[in-house]
Amino acid sequence: MSIFEFYEESKKGFSGVYLLYSTEPFLFQDALNTIENYLRAQQSEIRKFDMEEKPPLSSIIEELRTPFFFGSNTNSQWIIIKSAHLLKKKEIKEIAEFTVADSNLIFFFGKKPDKDFLEFFKNSKLISLDLKDEEVPEWLQCKAKEFGLTLSKEVIDYILQKTEGEPAIIYSELYKLHLSGLFAPTLKDMKEIFNPYSEYDLKDLLRAIKNKDKAKTLLILRSLQEDPSYIVGALNNFFSSSPFNFKRGKEGVEYKKILPILHEMDLRAKTQKDFLEPLLLKLLELVK
Repeated sequence: MSIFEFYEESKKGFSGVYLLYSTEPFLFQDALNTIENYLRAQQSEIRKFDMEEKPPLSSIIEELRTPFFFGSNTNSQWIIIKSAHLLKKKEIKEIAEFTVADSNLIFFFGKKPDKDFLEFFKNSKLISLDLKDEEVPEWLQCKAKEFGLTLSKEVIDYILQKTEGEPAIIYSELYKLHLSGLFAPTLKDMKEIFNPYSEYDLKDLLRAIKNKDKAKTLLILRSLQEDPSYIVGALNNFFSSSPFNFKRGKEGVEYKKILPILHEMDLRAKTQKDFLEPLLLKLLELVK
C-alpha cells in the first residue's frame, strides 16, 4: 500500500495490524500524527513504545495480553511500536504469538520490514510512506485540502519549484498559508510571499499587525532584514504597550495568552531564522 492508501485508511478508520515504514523522518512523523489524532478523536486508549529507548519486551507482551481497562471496547485499544526495525527475530516471534485476531497494533519502521517480520505478520497491512518524485504534486494537493486551501496548478508548480519538492518545507509553507488566511492564493500572492519587496520596515510590520492583516504580516516579515532578536524586541514592546492595551482591563486574559508565544520567540531568536512566521501568525489569532 502507498501513502495515499494510508490517507484513505485514515478516513475509513484504522483496525488490525499495520506495518508502516519510511526513510523520510518528516513523512514518518506526519503519519504518526495522523494516526494519533484519529485515535484520540475516537477516544481510543493508546500505549506507545519506542525500541530506541529499549523498553523491556515483557511490558509490550503484558499490554497485548491485558485489556487496558476492564470492560472497554477492544477496538478502542491500540499499541504503537516505533523503531520496530530494532526488534530481534526472537522478539518479533514472541510479539506475534500474543497478537490475536482482534489486536490493534501499529509498527513503525525506519526501513522496509525484513522477511522475518512479514512472515510473522502475514495478515498485516504493509504501507510505504515514502514518496516518489512524481507523487509529490499529488501529496501537496492532499495536504492543501487538509488545510482548507484551494490551489491552482500554476500555484502548485510554483510551490514545488520554490521548495524543491521537499515534503517538510512544502508542509511548512502550506501551514503558513493556512495561518495567514490565504486560502486561495494567486500566483501573484505566492511570488510576493517568496520574493517580498525590501521597501518594508518594522513600522509596516506593526501596522499590518494592528490592522490584523495576517497575509500582509507574513509578506512584510519575510522582507525584513533585521536581526530576529531585534524584531522580537519590537514585538514585545508593541504588544505590551498602547496599540492593544493588553495589560489592562478585560484584555488582560488575552495578554496572558500572548506572553508565552513572545517568550518562545525570545528563546528561539538566537538559534533559528524561520521560527517567527508560524509563531507570529499564531499570535495574531489572539488579537481580537
